[in-house]
Amino acid sequence: MGAFCLNVGTHQVFSIDNDTFLTVLGVLIVLFPFIPTIWWDVIVVTGTLFLFMITFKKRKPPQLAGNALDETKEILIAETRPSREMLLRANELARKVFGNDTLSFAEAERWYIKNPLIICILRNKENRVLGYFDILPLNKKGVELIESGRYHEREITGEHILPPQDMKKATKLYFSGIVASGYETGMHEEITANLFWSFSDYILNYYGERKRRILALAATKVGERLLKNWKAKLLQSKESRSDGFDLYEFMITRKFLEKIKQRAERKATPPMCKWK
Repeated sequence: MGAFCLNVGTHQVFSIDNDTFLTVLGVLIVLFPFIPTIWWDVIVVTGTLFLFMITFKKRKPPQLAGNALDETKEILIAETRPSREMLLRANELARKVFGNDTLSFAEAERWYIKNPLIICILRNKENRVLGYFDILPLNKKGVELIESGRYHEREITGEHILPPQDMKKATKLYFSGIVASGYETGMHEEITANLFWSFSDYILNYYGERKRRILALAATKVGERLLKNWKAKLLQSKESRSDGFDLYEFMITRKFLEKIKQRAERKATPPMCKWK
């Protein structure tokens, strides 16, 4: 069934369907001989208006039809083995958020050369880096370096990191950090949710469901709140460490990771994960 519509911009101000119009017109024709002359002008004007709508009606533009006006959320992409250019952008983002205390690209690149799977980049389809996290599978020497409290993070080298083929042998991982942009665009919460969802899926993909312990330094107040929210245990206080940060440890299980995913899904659409 068609419709006669008069639109101003995108707002429909009048509408009448074909059947209604024909019914009214039929009634007017039958009653016309009995209508007083004084009402003829009104009838003529009304009839002219209907003819005008029929002749000059404007249909709703195709791009406005259905749900096409609804904004669709862009699906972000989380991936490992990023290009060197993407790694540089991630390091620039870290320096923008945390300042010069962040590892230089040259320092961080030593980690990626040993194991390119330790970092997960979150980007959009235009390849803009929106955030990242890095998790290091430590060998025995690496665990001892972190837990000794005598060294700084920047002293971790490739000698302390397991290669890709041995990642599942790691008994302890080191959560180096997580960085999310979006403060200036109001997307920070959504980007952070995408990163947490990716973190959970990343662990399951590369390390499986086996229980593992993760070490992490509370280098910021936000990081400390996150670790406490995850029920992390304080291993060493900042007073006893040369780097000046509290060292925490928490256990990851399938249940723990699924809970992170569920919380993230309340905030954002999960990203497309490209684990290589």
